[in-house]
Amino acid sequence: MDIFKAIKTIWNGLKRRRNRSPLRRNVYNLVVTSFFAALAIGLLNLTSLQLETRNALFLLILATGLWITEAIPPFAVSLLIMGFAVVFIADKKTEGHWEQYVNTWSSPMMWLLMGGFFLAQGAVNTGLDKLFARYTLKRFGEKPHQVLFSVMLVTLVLSLFMSNTATAALMLITITPLTDKLGKDDPLSKSLVLGVAITAAVGGMGTIISTPANLIAAGVIESKGLRMGFTEWLYFGLPLCVFLVYWLWRFLKRFYHSSLDRVNIDELFAEQNTAQPDSETILRRTVAIIITILTIVLWVFSSYINIPLAVISFVPIVCYTATGIIVADDIPKLPWDTLILVAGSLTLGMAVTNTGLADYFVNAIKFGSSSILFIFIILAYMTSIVSNFMSTTAAASILIPIGATLLPTHTVAVCTLIALSASSAVILPISTPPNAIAYSSGVLHASDFRTVGLLLGGIAPLLIALLMFIIF
Repeated sequence: MDIFKAIKTIWNGLKRRRNRSPLRRNVYNLVVTSFFAALAIGLLNLTSLQLETRNALFLLILATGLWITEAIPPFAVSLLIMGFAVVFIADKKTEGHWEQYVNTWSSPMMWLLMGGFFLAQGAVNTGLDKLFARYTLKRFGEKPHQVLFSVMLVTLVLSLFMSNTATAALMLITITPLTDKLGKDDPLSKSLVLGVAITAAVGGMGTIISTPANLIAAGVIESKGLRMGFTEWLYFGLPLCVFLVYWLWRFLKRFYHSSLDRVNIDELFAEQNTAQPDSETILRRTVAIIITILTIVLWVFSSYINIPLAVISFVPIVCYTATGIIVADDIPKLPWDTLILVAGSLTLGMAVTNTGLADYFVNAIKFGSSSILFIFIILAYMTSIVSNFMSTTAAASILIPIGATLLPTHTVAVCTLIALSASSAVILPISTPPNAIAYSSGVLHASDFRTVGLLLGGIAPLLIALLMFIIF
């Protein structure tokens, strides 16, 4: 027992020493993770592989380790990926070869994501997000299960076009007056906070711009000469997430049964009720509504009017900035770290594919004569499990290129399956940013996430695999 105490004392001392300086801590974490990545490469003894393939494997192990341990910020890992790929993987003798590993920053998927961010920022600047929440929450009644339903519905709609992190933050701010009044141990408080977190994550399945993982899947599909547009994704993504959210609502209202008769919704918006919008605010909101509706309609009909999704994304980018709804001070508020994270993830996928590393993994995986449905189910559960311990974007960037190479005749299905399954990972408080935000409220315990997370993680991947098998 004394030995364990001594080890714990030494470990705590090392942690305190590393916590004194962020610079020393980050350098220490980077060096240690790099050492173990190099050690893994050495132990595998892959001398038969070409140098750039071994370098790509080292990069994959290093990036995975850094993402899982959060040794350095996720966006910093993506920048490291780009720099490493340019220096150690790209063929510098071939004209323009290295540029492909940094051109992901300007890929169509990045502009599509940027358009979604501008839509979200425009809604925030004009107050449309809170107005929508207020309007919707009052339409479904004031019984506890009705309030829970309306909160989850608003969260779902917002998460289709806003980042799940921003959606969760907004909705938790909205319901905080109610949870404070009810108390942290009240069943309704727990169901509301948990409902926001889980719905924000599941809402990532709904549209192609809902999460970066979806865009990574679309990027890989596009690189294979295939198509996955806004409407195509909407056909299966929206019904899937609506069904899962409805099922989760029924579970939460029973598991966290409230004894209250009714909830006063007006108390949630007491401050807003006293402030009447002026003519300028009304005009700005009208313009924002027109821009939002126009963008969504064009996205939905993009395949019919023959305009790429990324091109349509310039509608909110140009219109919001030209009208002054989004100004220079708003640009730094955009989630640039997410954009960098996606760009680096695309670069990692490109490195895994271009160097033949994906082919190596495929040859090492022995599915034999297994059916396509069985492989789909395995990939879906594997993605869900991995995504609980690292960001969904990182998990998707690693698994999607491998899956596309594993089943080249089912590229669309397998890429989409992995992206969707990543959004089903909600078992831990750290599994998703919405989970972390909800956990920080102090209302929930880790066991609350574990209960609903195991249910969702057990049912959603199987449902996704079956859906992809039937559709594709």
